[in-house]
Amino acid sequence: MGTTDIGSEDRIEMTAPGGAHGIFSGISGFGFLIDAPPGASIREMLKDIIGLDDDYIRDSIGTILYNGKPVDDMDAWKIGKNASIAVSAALPGVFGAAFRKQGKYAGLRPVCDQDNSSPGEADPACENEKPSVVLKLFNQSDRDIAPGLLANGVRMTAKSFCAFWENRLRLTGPANIRIGLNGRPVAPEALCRGIETSSVLVRLRSGDA
Repeated sequence: MGTTDIGSEDRIEMTAPGGAHGIFSGISGFGFLIDAPPGASIREMLKDIIGLDDDYIRDSIGTILYNGKPVDDMDAWKIGKNASIAVSAALPGVFGAAFRKQGKYAGLRPVCDQDNSSPGEADPACENEKPSVVLKLFNQSDRDIAPGLLANGVRMTAKSFCAFWENRLRLTGPANIRIGLNGRPVAPEALCRGIETSSVLVRLRSGDA
């Protein structure tokens, strides 16, 4: 996965029993920062950067929202700079049917118009630099995809990470987690006070690894 120079952002390393399951469930809903290749399609991002295969994309992803708008054709639409992409398994009920890719109620909702670009047209902002994408994963997609990304290291804004972390501390406490900030041990409740950069690189390992 693409990242900026890791020396330019604080590095958080966590070791927790069960890894991303349990206390870290839902962290991707706060947004992972992904650097996509210039002019990449949504499918190319999911395959080449996130590492998903065609079968998983076809069978397990039910809904994709690009800047809040549903997307059906992952090949046609190119990723623009500072885009937000939400990925989810099939959502329940009529709401899910209305937003599902190729669902029977697909005509009830607007189709992503790539901010008025034509299908297949690369966003001019992508031509000379990698667009930064905020990727959010929900329900089964979070459980399937987030652990692998966290194990390899994923970028988040410091604000988003601390919103997640402080909420989890309120709900569950530190839960026997070992934490390092830039290679030094830090107490769970002091972690966010020690962050000095606007984005962080978060790596998570299972405690039994």
